[in-house]
Amino acid sequence: MESIDFSFCWIDDSFASLFNSIIKAHNSYRNEAKWITGLRGEVDNITYKSGGLLEIYLNSNKISDNFIEKLCESLKNDQYLALLSLRNNSITNKGIENLITILKISNKTLINVELIGNPGYPNKELIEELAENFKKRPNKKKLLPLFIEKHWVDRELLNLILFSQSK
Repeated sequence: MESIDFSFCWIDDSFASLFNSIIKAHNSYRNEAKWITGLRGEVDNITYKSGGLLEIYLNSNKISDNFIEKLCESLKNDQYLALLSLRNNSITNKGIENLITILKISNKTLINVELIGNPGYPNKELIEELAENFKKRPNKKKLLPLFIEKHWVDRELLNLILFSQSK
């Protein structure tokens, strides 16, 4: 399973611990598979193309900053999730700032966070900071073809990543 879609499911902040558990369980499973591969002396071939949970869609629900704050607990240790789609929820600047903090400090694999339709999304400074963070990722060039192939394109964010100059 590469993708789970819980869009339009009336999910609110009370479901945050469930999604934390899903992300943590997936991360543990993939880490265990990586460890077993290493024991056998095999090359570590666990990549984005290896399957597993890559995308979570939580569009058009009742998710707020509290959900994001709790979700960041599992995202800080996750090494595999590539797309988190949170369009049309109730996420403000505070929630976006929490995501940016986690992406800067520890999560290096998330390559797209979709936030269009949230109260905090029009904040140009935060969106530019998010784009700057993605531009600095070491795996960006390797993952960009997958980013486009999977249609994980938030056009405004992609344009900022590809075409804006670093400050």
